[in-house]
Amino acid sequence: MKKNKVKYFFLSFLPILLCFGLQFLISIPFIEIIILRVITSGQSNLLEVLPESLLENLSNTNFTGGISFAFAIANIIIFGIWYRKISTRYLSREHKAFSIRSNGVLILLSIVIYYSSNYVTMITSTIFPNAMDYYNNLIDTSGLVGSNISVLMIIYALFLGPIGEELIFRGVTLSYARMALPFWLANLMQAALFGVLHANLIQGVYAFVIGLFLGYIRHDSGTIRASIHLHIMFNIVGLLVSPYLPHYSGSSLFLNIIILVAVFFVALLLCRWFHKSKHPSRR
Repeated sequence: MKKNKVKYFFLSFLPILLCFGLQFLISIPFIEIIILRVITSGQSNLLEVLPESLLENLSNTNFTGGISFAFAIANIIIFGIWYRKISTRYLSREHKAFSIRSNGVLILLSIVIYYSSNYVTMITSTIFPNAMDYYNNLIDTSGLVGSNISVLMIIYALFLGPIGEELIFRGVTLSYARMALPFWLANLMQAALFGVLHANLIQGVYAFVIGLFLGYIRHDSGTIRASIHLHIMFNIVGLLVSPYLPHYSGSSLFLNIIILVAVFFVALLLCRWFHKSKHPSRR
C-alpha cells in the first residue's frame, strides 16, 4: 500500500513535466518556419537578422496565439485520453449533470473568485512591484487586450485553455495526488503545480488560489465538468465582464487584505451553497 502511494505521489508530477515538454515540442515547428522564412529571404546577414526575427515573432500575437492554440488542442487530446483511462480504472463513475441551482452558484462563484484573484494580484504587486511590471508587459503582448487582439488567443483563453488545464490539474494530477494523499493536501499540491505552470509570480500566486477552488468544486461535485464550467466562466468574467464590475483599486495593503478576507468568506459560503445544491431534494 505504501509503495502504491509513493508511486501515485510521483505520478502527480508527471502531467506538468509533460506540459513543459509539450510546450517545447510544439514551439519547434513554429520556430522552424521563422528560420526558413529568414533563410529564403535571401538576406546576407543571417546571423544578425535571425535573432531579431525570432524576438519580433515571440511578441507577435498571431505567433504566440498559434502556439497556445496548438498546445491546448494537444493537451485536450492527450490528457483527455489519460484522464478517461484513470477515471475508468481507479475512480468512481462521474456524475454527468448537476442542477440548474448548482450552475447558478458556479456563476456567482466565478465572479467572487475573480474578485479574489484581483485582490491577491494587488497585494502581491504591492510586495513585489517588479513582478507586476513583468506581468503587465505579458498581458499587453498576450493578444487579449488593446488593439492587438488575436482571435486564436480569445478562443484559447475562453474555452480551449480552461478545458486543457482542468484535464491536466483537476483531472490527471488531482486524481493521482488523491490516491497518495488526503484531499486537502492533494488539492494544495495540484493548485501549487497549476501556479508553477504559469511561470511568473503574479499569475502563479492567483492561479494557486483559483486552483484551490477549482479543485474543491471538482472533488465536491464528483465531475470534472463542474470545474471546467467554473474555469470557463471565470475567464469570461475576467476577460469580458470585469470592465463593468465595481472594485476598489487603492494601494492600501491593509485595506486590500481586509477586502480579500471578506471575498474569501463569501467564496466559502458559495462553496457551501454549492455543496447543498447538489441534492436539491434534501432538507
